[in-house]
Amino acid sequence: MITGGPTPDEAAASAALEKGDDDEAIRLFTKAISGPPTPQLYFDYVSRGIAYAKKGQNDLALADFDAAVKAKPDDADARFRRGSIDRK
Repeated sequence: MITGGPTPDEAAASAALEKGDDDEAIRLFTKAISGPPTPQLYFDYVSRGIAYAKKGQNDLALADFDAAVKAKPDDADARFRRGSIDRK
């Protein structure tokens, strides 16, 4: 069953990302993604992708942006971020 609002892990992960603690954000978003589905699943993938991109882990970021687009095909942010990844 999908419930509304961010889970505690999603909220903590977002806070970690805002503080620049990318490793903690990745850990918590991974935990949230692995748990029961939430309405924010696409956001979790986008946000974890941002953290990966900030660390230069572009393959992992691209995979997360792809997953976000799959979860919510009309999400412009995920599509934009996917297109901005350096594929060198």
